[in-house]
Amino acid sequence: MCGICGLLSLDGAPVDPGVVESMNDTLVHRGPDSAGAFVEGAVALAARRLSIIDLEGSDQPIGNEDGRIQVVQNGEIYNYRQLRERLEHRGHRFSTQGDTEVLVHLYEERGPAFVEDLRGMFAIALWDRLERRLVLARDRFGIKPLYYRVEGGTLSFASELKALLLHDHLVTGAVVEDHVTGKEQEIHADVVINATGPWSENIAAMAGVDVPIRPSPGVLLAVRGRLCNMVINRMHRSGDGDIVLPQRALSVVGTSSWVVEDPDDLGVPADHVERMYAEGAKLIPAVRHAEQRAAWSAARPLVGSRVEGDGGRELSRTFKTFDHKETDGLEGFVTITGGKATTLRGMAELCADVICRKLDIDEPCRTRETVLLPHAAFYAAVAA
Repeated sequence: MCGICGLLSLDGAPVDPGVVESMNDTLVHRGPDSAGAFVEGAVALAARRLSIIDLEGSDQPIGNEDGRIQVVQNGEIYNYRQLRERLEHRGHRFSTQGDTEVLVHLYEERGPAFVEDLRGMFAIALWDRLERRLVLARDRFGIKPLYYRVEGGTLSFASELKALLLHDHLVTGAVVEDHVTGKEQEIHADVVINATGPWSENIAAMAGVDVPIRPSPGVLLAVRGRLCNMVINRMHRSGDGDIVLPQRALSVVGTSSWVVEDPDDLGVPADHVERMYAEGAKLIPAVRHAEQRAAWSAARPLVGSRVEGDGGRELSRTFKTFDHKETDGLEGFVTITGGKATTLRGMAELCADVICRKLDIDEPCRTRETVLLPHAAFYAAVAA
């Protein structure tokens, strides 16, 4: 686990190096091995590093040969070796053995589209001096957190949220830290909803209550070619590689299962990818020789105690809302967790009903009847 942070003055005024240093100091628990910062005029990038790859090198920020591009990263790029080999063939020279330097040279080749080639879990901040461009990016599932805000002519970003407000068995809001000024701020609410997936146990612990969650990663494999037009699923108890589904011009095979203590500490084990090929080919033989488009993992928040098995298969994929007034005598705090993508609307309805009862609101839930725009169309409409 690492941490990144930074500032960009939108009017071009110089940023205060002391501010970004203070911001970075608040992230020491995320990266005890090294700290670094790049400050130049209106921009500052900083990072705290927990060394996983290239233990002696790869301290951040990392720049290209002329210093035009600077980058900080929290996470891991799973396909960095393949990307590095490709870039070396195109004449790029590397000074470290880590995955972060790949980002610099890949950006030189592709500009902001460099993120399309990345496979992994990551939060990235990249500064291009020539283009006066700051790129903030995170992995598609949001495994690595990245918070940002724009206020007073300054864009700031960082890796985390701070705490919950708890007074006499009543949660009244959250405490957040302003990484620009280093000051804390209280955000008050009638009800605080903990909808943080595999992190829900950690957030609940801030309020002194237990949510029995086992973060269970699973590897999925996307191969080129639409090998089926409907979902193919084995009719048996949940197992590895027992489903193949079409996704545009790809086919996705899933999934494996194991459990972890830390939902930020995931990987894509090579033997799990091979298992997806082998098991997927039993359903559709063409999977065996299909070209890999991507392989990734994400942690599912399985509802169950830490003594209920080590593989994750023993736990149900159900979802549950915890009104902590009823379960723990703690008012003002509700957790919704478990489930999966296909149950999100059901989860929203269940949680909304609980919240309405707590706030004495008598309105029917319209979640199941309201058709929502696809995410791309939604943000396009907001921007219009």
